[in-house]
Amino acid sequence: MEQDRLAHEKAERDVETARAKAEAEFLETANVTYPKYKFDEKMQIDREVNPPPRELFLGLGWDEDKDTGRKHYRRWYNNDLEKITTVLQK
Repeated sequence: MEQDRLAHEKAERDVETARAKAEAEFLETANVTYPKYKFDEKMQIDREVNPPPRELFLGLGWDEDKDTGRKHYRRWYNNDLEKITTVLQK
């Protein structure tokens, strides 16, 4: 029981840390975000830059190049949406 509580508290701290880190780059209310690419001169390919934190967003799809537009990230919540006050306010 104690280990479960500590693991849950650590997971919550990790999410809060990631949220604070991502706040400058990603909108707090954004539920979907798209990757940004930069051309790598050495490899002559487009590389994704500044992906959103994995603790907050789940990557879906893939892009063959920067113009494909299939890859995106969706916000991920580790609790029921009904219990998260930032999603459903009472």
